[in-house]
Amino acid sequence: DLIAFTGRYQRDTLEIESFNYLWGDSELTRKLLDALLYRCLYHLLCIHTANYKYGFVGGFEQSLVLVIEKSQFIKDISDLSHISDLDKIKTFLEFLEFPTDFEKAKNADAALQPLFVHQESYFIPCFHIIESNLERNLMTLLARNESKLFDKQSKKFEEKMVSKIEEKLLGKLYKKNYKKRINKKDQEFDFLLIDEKNKKVLIIELRWMIQPADPREVIQKTKACMEKVEKIKQKKEFFLENISEFAKDLELPLLHEYSVDGIVVIDGYSGCFTEDLTIPLVPMEIFNIALKKSKDFKSLYQSLCTLKWLPQENIHFKFSSYTLDNKEGIFHVPAIELLDGYAKNYLKSLDSFFLEYE
Repeated sequence: DLIAFTGRYQRDTLEIESFNYLWGDSELTRKLLDALLYRCLYHLLCIHTANYKYGFVGGFEQSLVLVIEKSQFIKDISDLSHISDLDKIKTFLEFLEFPTDFEKAKNADAALQPLFVHQESYFIPCFHIIESNLERNLMTLLARNESKLFDKQSKKFEEKMVSKIEEKLLGKLYKKNYKKRINKKDQEFDFLLIDEKNKKVLIIELRWMIQPADPREVIQKTKACMEKVEKIKQKKEFFLENISEFAKDLELPLLHEYSVDGIVVIDGYSGCFTEDLTIPLVPMEIFNIALKKSKDFKSLYQSLCTLKWLPQENIHFKFSSYTLDNKEGIFHVPAIELLDGYAKNYLKSLDSFFLEYE
């Protein structure tokens, strides 16, 4: 019971209801991930208990890696997950194996493939697995090594974003998943938000991302965000060039009098600024708060352009530093310190900011 509780408490999930992997669906995968986590916890608890009971010196530190025959590990995962199909478990575990082939190993990532094989045994770094975001890592590995399978289903993530945004649009004028072909050119708009009172159209571009796992991925995600900003520019140009066609489709005869702007909404990553301040780049959670609290789409756009919705210095955080003292010398490292009640105070301030923005 302790192992099960700890495992469930530790592990983050992507909250995707249906996603197919090489070995099965999301529900099966969650059971396998939980079983992997429980088995690693069980190993560490056993070592810790034996070390405490018998007073071994260094016993715990020397046994951080679980060494176990592959066949026995498959059986353990089966017992913990209550999955009897051993072939599915074997496929799942093999997907997490670090390659033994030298050429493949050069491009592999030990953080994503933490099961090391020698002869017929696994060498498993239990602490690493326990501390990892297992589902995120698995999805990252799938996108890298089985890109066709991942790309085929990636639309599901943006569909979930669309659903969450649509919940906040009751009683408002909008178009979703709107496709338009003019002069052999195609554009698809995730959302068009229409404010008739203020004569405003907002083009909303959505992008779901897997949380970055290393600095290389941070750079890739930042690049992908900037590509979305450029995409907004292209869609805005397409919209304005064909304003009369859109006026017919949207039944807005005065559409030529409307101002048109865009917002990029990102889910899963938000660690970069937009390169064009007229096109806000906003995390999904912040956008939903703004959408719910703003009095109209004009205020929504203008408030997000100000960047005042970002955490404020000396209110939500402060710049700080910490000291590293070792044999090479003393190092003063700059840092950011979150102030008490940061999350609660920040979200509360967002409610007020978007509600009162003029």
